[in-house]
Amino acid sequence: MQWKIHGERPIYENKWVNLWLTDVETPDGHRWEHHVVKLRHLAVAAVLNDRQEVLMMWRHRFITDAWAWELPMGLVEADETPGEAAAREVLEETGWRPGPMRPLIYAEPANGITDSQHHLFRADGATYDGPPTEKNESDRIEWIPPGEHPGHDRPPRDHQQRLARRPPLRTDGRRGALTLRGKHRSQTRLEGTATATSR
Repeated sequence: MQWKIHGERPIYENKWVNLWLTDVETPDGHRWEHHVVKLRHLAVAAVLNDRQEVLMMWRHRFITDAWAWELPMGLVEADETPGEAAAREVLEETGWRPGPMRPLIYAEPANGITDSQHHLFRADGATYDGPPTEKNESDRIEWIPPGEHPGHDRPPRDHQQRLARRPPLRTDGRRGALTLRGKHRSQTRLEGTATATSR
């Protein structure tokens, strides 16, 4: 069954998010204005090195007030493809220049309320280019070993123990102790990896 669209109008607009009212009619004849959030599309990158470790970022999201491991991601600009956006976001957010991007998954995760498209890519290999230019994205950048499933709120315990003798990889590309903010302040010596990757 297909809903009919009779028209639409914006009620709030800026470069990040737009809220529209769409005049829709359902198959049973009911007609009303449906709220639609129009967003720029999102590109996500899963970057793997020659040990199949995944490049991830440890960061806090203020909206949900939660810490979690995340893949590099960001909005697709008007003058680039989703694959180009994914590669750019990896470089800006981690300082690693990824290999060629291959489409992995395409999704519209909330298409009952928004038109946002999510493009997930895979890249095999990356070379370190320098400190990330995005200074407010994450507290830590790590290559997560295969078989680990980083959870929310804190890094996995076995990961912490296994890497306990290694100095962490800071987001500025240097090595040394890290101090996490807020409720994770006690985790100042969680360790990271800086493995050589395939080129």
